[in-house]
Amino acid sequence: MASYTAIWCCVAVLVVVGVNCMENEENLIRERIEKLEALNDNLKQQLNGQKIVYNDLLNELATSSDFTVRDNDHQKRQSLTCDGPVVFHARLQNSIYPIGTNQIIAYEDVVTNVGNGYDSFTGLFRAPVGGAYEFVATMWSSDGNYLEFEMVRNGVDLCYGRASQSNQTMGTCVSMVELSAGDRVWVRHLSGRGTYANGADYPSFVGHLIV
Repeated sequence: MASYTAIWCCVAVLVVVGVNCMENEENLIRERIEKLEALNDNLKQQLNGQKIVYNDLLNELATSSDFTVRDNDHQKRQSLTCDGPVVFHARLQNSIYPIGTNQIIAYEDVVTNVGNGYDSFTGLFRAPVGGAYEFVATMWSSDGNYLEFEMVRNGVDLCYGRASQSNQTMGTCVSMVELSAGDRVWVRHLSGRGTYANGADYPSFVGHLIV
């Protein structure tokens, strides 16, 4: 009888030790998770800060007089790199969240780029030849998220669009504008209105030289 009691005592001790070990392991795992979550939050903040800096620099570059040909009659038909037709079509493949205030939207999936005026890395279209152009930009919403956006030429607004909170609503912005060679046109988030740019190749940015 005494031997059984001893065995049960050993078992009880082992169970208690095992439970304590498990609790210690759980605490260690919980601490590691909390540290990783804190590190992840810190990295997100740093990334968002870098995105803001990058977007500010990109906006500064896009509107810089060093990169924009001045508008005058002589330069209306000046050609930079292209003597043929100019047409481009790019789609937004990856969703952007959270999108920064006035962040330039780079439609990265290029379908057509005749004349090489569109840069999918920066999201900027630079007119290779002066003339009258037509541009269309669309944005696509997800359920519960809206987004307002604008199209600009050299930093001056051309048109506005809104993809409303209803799921899969398409917002559209259309402009026909006369450009000088070297003028830039791009699409950007409008003053912090909305935080989610839905991608999946549904939104597009297109443009072409009319005459």
